[in-house]
Amino acid sequence: MTPAIAMTIFLVAALGVFSVLMVPRMRLLLRAPGDPRMDRVGERVGSVLKFAIGQWRMPREPVAGFAHIFIFSGFMVVALGTTLHFVHAYNAGIVDHFYLHTGMGKIYGFIKDIFEVLVLVGVSYALWRRLKPTPSRVGRSREGVFILLMIALLMVTDFLVFGHLVLHAQGPAPPLFPGAEIGKLVLVAVGPDTGAWIAEGAYWIHCVAVLVFLNFLPLGKHFHVITGIPNVFFRSLTPYGQVPKMEIDLESDEDPKFGMRSTADLDWKMILDTYSCTECGRCLTYCPTAVTDKPLTHRQLNLDIKKSVFEDQEALLSGDVERIEGLGDLVGGNITADTIWACTTCGACEQECPVFIENVPRIIQMRQNKVLMEGDITPELQRAFEGMERNQNPWGLPADSRDEWTQDLPEGTQVPRLGDWLADNPGSADDPPLLYWVGCAGSFDDRTKKVTAAMVKILNAAGVPFAILGKEEGCTGDSARRAGNEYLFQILAETNVEILNTYGVKKILTTCPHCLHTIKREYPQF
Repeated sequence: MTPAIAMTIFLVAALGVFSVLMVPRMRLLLRAPGDPRMDRVGERVGSVLKFAIGQWRMPREPVAGFAHIFIFSGFMVVALGTTLHFVHAYNAGIVDHFYLHTGMGKIYGFIKDIFEVLVLVGVSYALWRRLKPTPSRVGRSREGVFILLMIALLMVTDFLVFGHLVLHAQGPAPPLFPGAEIGKLVLVAVGPDTGAWIAEGAYWIHCVAVLVFLNFLPLGKHFHVITGIPNVFFRSLTPYGQVPKMEIDLESDEDPKFGMRSTADLDWKMILDTYSCTECGRCLTYCPTAVTDKPLTHRQLNLDIKKSVFEDQEALLSGDVERIEGLGDLVGGNITADTIWACTTCGACEQECPVFIENVPRIIQMRQNKVLMEGDITPELQRAFEGMERNQNPWGLPADSRDEWTQDLPEGTQVPRLGDWLADNPGSADDPPLLYWVGCAGSFDDRTKKVTAAMVKILNAAGVPFAILGKEEGCTGDSARRAGNEYLFQILAETNVEILNTYGVKKILTTCPHCLHTIKREYPQF
């Protein structure tokens, strides 16, 4: 059997298996709903260059980050060399000529060997992290060790194959290739006959290992090698931390449906996120839930969602409406209720994720289903919702006492109400003063009222014209939205937006981070 025929058999078999593995996974993406996210293409391409190709987030942990950069960049550079290995089976002469007799080939061969050495350095460190006595955040993963050994095998076999090529080159002395020199030393040491067998074996081991590696990717966490770059391209470009607005139509004849109940409600980006999780554990490092041993780790949540998708795959792809509607609940199945309620929705996980997995939106949508469809909430949360609905604050304190904190200020302190200020300055309706948005905590919490008083003192001392809404100010609804009560949030938001627009407010100051986020990033949706 000639090398060309053998290589053809390997390629057809490997690509056939790869297609069998990939087609169902792609169909799951294509059947799922969701925004196509093809807007702002230039910005998305820039994200790929910066975060995917440039690995911008990796060096936040310098040693581990650069080890990954060595492995990733090495794979990118070695890709051409690996392709040439397959070409070699069909036309060895053109490959040998490229490396030994063209300027571009000589330069590439030198760079390729340098990067292969860096890959081995990165692999060595990554193996140590997974096998050292004290487990790191990546944990001990058999799959991870297998893949790292596979990568090392690819580099070593390339050294041997390339070394054999240089060792038996005809004509002028071949250029110096660092990796090839290592391979030459081994082949010379074992003798010409054994060396030839080793080089031939290394060639076929390298090619077969590449094909095995390709087919192993869709089966585990290293699927991110295929999906990671697309996941970065399709990342959310909305303001950071903004929760997607739910369209609520209570007058529709159809039964309302809020939030995410089953895998059928996952949009395509959420499924792509599960494919792209690297299980690196970066989301755990700064997560206040994980570091305090609460029942949530975003890595495990990602795995649980992916497990649910694959368990429901047959029903999801069947097109049978009854089967799809009969799918089991995500929460209560592979995911516990404690898991979704433990999240603080701070977004630290998303800020650290190298492939931009969007954890918070799916947690909030699962909460929406529990709150709005099932009414499954704790008594404490129910009281907070009632307080926001009836008295414009989560504690349920009287709404008309919202500005009573001003009575505790030193005599003579000026805290004008915006409505009164505009009435006294009718010519300034188009240019209202700075609005100080006090917030619920700043109005009712004894400790936070001290911050409010200090801010008023600063504004007065600086001579900055400002006003407050007083009793007209309402809860921004941030906690309601993040707890899954989108309906209550929208009522609060629309009321506040109407007041702000009525007064023509242009600049807002707030000492509450929740109010800052909500007014700046959530209210523009209204």
